[in-house]
Amino acid sequence: MNNNGKRRNIAYIVSMPNGMDAWSFREIEALTESDINIAVFPLRYAPGPYMPKEGWDCYRFNKWLVILRQPLWLIRHPITYARLLLEAIRTHSLIDFLLGFDFAQQMAKRKIEMIHCVFGGHQLLIGYYCSKILKIPLSVALYGYDLRDNPNWSMFRRAVALCDNIVVNCDFHRQLLSQIVGDELGQKAKVIRHYAQIPVNGHSDKVIILIVGRFMERKGHDLLFRAVRALDAEADSVEVWAAGLPGTVDVQQLAYDFEVEDKVRIFGSVTDQALDVLYRQCDIFCLPSRTDSQGVSEGLPVSLIEAMSYAKPVIATRLAGIPELVEEILVDEGDVEGLTKALKHFIDDPELRRSSGARNQEIVRKRYSKRNVSMTRDLWLEILNNR
Repeated sequence: MNNNGKRRNIAYIVSMPNGMDAWSFREIEALTESDINIAVFPLRYAPGPYMPKEGWDCYRFNKWLVILRQPLWLIRHPITYARLLLEAIRTHSLIDFLLGFDFAQQMAKRKIEMIHCVFGGHQLLIGYYCSKILKIPLSVALYGYDLRDNPNWSMFRRAVALCDNIVVNCDFHRQLLSQIVGDELGQKAKVIRHYAQIPVNGHSDKVIILIVGRFMERKGHDLLFRAVRALDAEADSVEVWAAGLPGTVDVQQLAYDFEVEDKVRIFGSVTDQALDVLYRQCDIFCLPSRTDSQGVSEGLPVSLIEAMSYAKPVIATRLAGIPELVEEILVDEGDVEGLTKALKHFIDDPELRRSSGARNQEIVRKRYSKRNVSMTRDLWLEILNNR
């Protein structure tokens, strides 16, 4: 328990288009084991590998009820409703406003003391309105895409300025935030790394190269396939496994285009249990990220942290926040020749794979432990106890 001797109630606004993000699930799981009660408020809710556990408080809104209840909120809170409605119209955030009033009423019933938003898109904008309505602290975790392709930049700046707590997962994102909102507000952000669980190891037959990530251009599947084709003698001894949610890239077609279809196994979207098996059985994890044709790049891919937690050697790109995590081996963006050499480096030396993987797991053990969740908790409690 905290110094006040009671559990604190925190609202957690997320989006669940394919279940929860793995790190959000683990964070909530760890927080509920301490002295924090979490009420989950998802914007979208669809099945995926990580779903709220039985017993978790998860509010699923009904869009028709959200609309029908608005006159009731106007009658109960006429001044606040009118003022925020005008702000929503001016800032093109009307839907966020409508959901904000609906969520706020549910939060009030749950005696929520603080609001935490995962990502700075609509999650944060809704949290902004909830905070204004309930007059309670607002917290946000910014993880990358929201700092590159935000749906409402002007409202994002306004909402970030209201936040009592801003969390980013690497120094790169804090610097990027400073560029967007200014150094004074950007330096307010705290770097708290993700929490990765350390699993038991496993092994396989051929040299298995695993890539995990949504099937998008920025993940670099084509770069990996080109590098595998260039392996020459080593090509017959490798197999590539590709797992990830559907996206804008047809990974199977890419394998045919680069004539490596006989070496590639497409797993697509997999369950948490299946992904665990893939991580355990692979020999090398490779994610040759790149900036896509729309100018969107990675931030700090969670799949790299997960692969390292399984004591796997990783090959990644010298891009964005990745060098803060991966000490070896990094290649330049789009460098297929460098990627091919890196693959050969590991394929030819099993002992090097083992030692590199062990170092990677130690990095995760020291820097991405459950203690990071406690840092978030301590920040929240400091805000709440000083109010």
